[in-house]
Amino acid sequence: MSLDSIKYTRQTPGINEYHSRSKFIALGFVAILTVILIVLSLWVNNASSSSTRLKNIVERQTQTRLLANMLYAVQQRSLSLHRMLDLEDVFDQDDHYILFHQHGEMYMTNREKLLATHLTEQEWETLAAADKFAVYGSVAQQRVADLIAQGQAAAAREQLINDVFPNQKALTEKLRSIFDSQRDVVESELHSATEEHRITYWFIFSLGSVALLLGVFTIFVVRRTAQSDAQLFNQSQWIRALYEISSMSGLSPDEQINETLKLGCQLLGMEIGKVSHVDKPKNTNTFLNVVAPEGYLVTAGQEIPLDKTFCSFTINADAPVAIPHVQESKHARYPCYEFSQVESYVALPLYVNQVNYGTVSFASVQPREAFTENDIDLLRLITNWISVTLERKISQQIAVAKETAEAASKTKSSFLANMSHELRTPLNAILGYNELLREEVMEDGNTQYLEDISKVAIAGKHLLSLINDVLDLSKIEAGKMEVYLEHFALKPLVEEIHGTVLPLMEKNGNVLQLDYDDSISIIKADLTKVRQILFNLLSNAGKFTEDGTIKLVVAAEQIEKESWIRFMIKDTGIGMNREQLNRLFVSFSQADSSTQRKYGGTGLGLSITYKLCQLLGGSINVDSVPGVGSTFTVLLPATISAKPAPGLDIKVIGG
Repeated sequence: MSLDSIKYTRQTPGINEYHSRSKFIALGFVAILTVILIVLSLWVNNASSSSTRLKNIVERQTQTRLLANMLYAVQQRSLSLHRMLDLEDVFDQDDHYILFHQHGEMYMTNREKLLATHLTEQEWETLAAADKFAVYGSVAQQRVADLIAQGQAAAAREQLINDVFPNQKALTEKLRSIFDSQRDVVESELHSATEEHRITYWFIFSLGSVALLLGVFTIFVVRRTAQSDAQLFNQSQWIRALYEISSMSGLSPDEQINETLKLGCQLLGMEIGKVSHVDKPKNTNTFLNVVAPEGYLVTAGQEIPLDKTFCSFTINADAPVAIPHVQESKHARYPCYEFSQVESYVALPLYVNQVNYGTVSFASVQPREAFTENDIDLLRLITNWISVTLERKISQQIAVAKETAEAASKTKSSFLANMSHELRTPLNAILGYNELLREEVMEDGNTQYLEDISKVAIAGKHLLSLINDVLDLSKIEAGKMEVYLEHFALKPLVEEIHGTVLPLMEKNGNVLQLDYDDSISIIKADLTKVRQILFNLLSNAGKFTEDGTIKLVVAAEQIEKESWIRFMIKDTGIGMNREQLNRLFVSFSQADSSTQRKYGGTGLGLSITYKLCQLLGGSINVDSVPGVGSTFTVLLPATISAKPAPGLDIKVIGG
């Protein structure tokens, strides 16, 4: 070894130390970057996993609600049949028959919504098996309903016990198995999320401890990661708590909202929680739900001027309103601070069915530290949860109001039917005695009284006609109108009606024309109701036409391979505008008050005609131009089936 080489060797340790330190620093930075990448990867993966799980939980909750609605519909449908068996009153039976169909529709609606969600393969198979029981059960239940309608209570009860109840039990078991599966999946998701959060937390904490030896930057990353992880963990706990509230059996929507507000007060450290409905045009703020300590002057149902509450600026805010110390903020000058005397406040606008409905707010009489993003996230979650609950509550209220209105309408129709019958009986007697009096007067030669007696007869017959119209309308609305189907020749009926209305036409100087399609011979329908439809329309045309032409056209048509009869009554009368046409078929309504004063009438004729067309499975339309005339078009099937039109509870005889 030479001297030069020895000197070089002795100089290398310093250079080697420098290179070693550089390598150590480089390795340190690489280690820091590696730790940062690992931590970020864990955080992103955990956030994505948590988001996915939360979405799955929300969807499972929706599926659970739909299944609960289906179970409820199945039970109520069977219960309606059972009550129909125990009831003797026809109207009460009809009410439960309507409920029977409504719960069937409710079952199908929720089933369709359930099919639109993501189900497991096993749940699909179970639902398919449940569908078989549902289809068979629907047929069996309808058979029971038909037997009840036919008065065969014993056969219906036997069918209900031996066929419907076992099938319903099997269907319920299938649906409950899906329900239990949904609950197990939710519990599993929540458990997995908790375990994943705990494992991730300790893994990040370990990496943070190692990164602490490498630099402040690593410590910062670890702390931020730990905070994010804690936030995700808190969110999962909030979801669990809210899910438990919504799944509590027996709680009304208002009770669920109150429990949610209590949870918000507890987690936010506030004393008062409110759900408010804001009416900006009326400048009112109504407290729908309130959670507050005893002694506080704030209760549910209070209505306060909007400008005296914090909701006045919250309702239009695009972001959460968070005020940790009101006295030290710009809001201390607002009337709402003087009126409410709260020192901390946080709120969000509340949207119900995509409409700005009100606010969800939390307040305290004590100031607090600034609200964190964690607090705001919790407020958003609570607001969304309350929005869904309110939508469900409003839907329930609408359904109850609809049922109440339908019951009131049926009661009214029943009352009118009974009153019309009670009035017609003595009126017939009056007309009968009037006719006897007329005969006696003629026999005695007292002809000076004939004019007065004739006026009594005309007035009585007019009143009887009005009562008959009311009775017909009441029968239809009460579901007691009977349809008698028979085969008859249409042309003689049309010619008979033509001869009947001809004097009425000539009275106003009108010309009646008839255009009949000779290809039409025998039809199957209710002869009396077809006659009444045509008579009402022709009488109406003759009433509102003077010195004009009225044309009745009867023609055959083929629509979707089915035979129909088109009746067209065209007049050259006074005509109607768009506003008058909108009221044309409304009961006890005429085109306008001037028409009623000039031409008289109750406005029932066209309303009854409209409903009779529906009973016979047909339709009626009208085209009209003021001062030119009107054209009424009735379309009836040439062969009316023995099945009533959809939505109409009509007794059909014959076929």
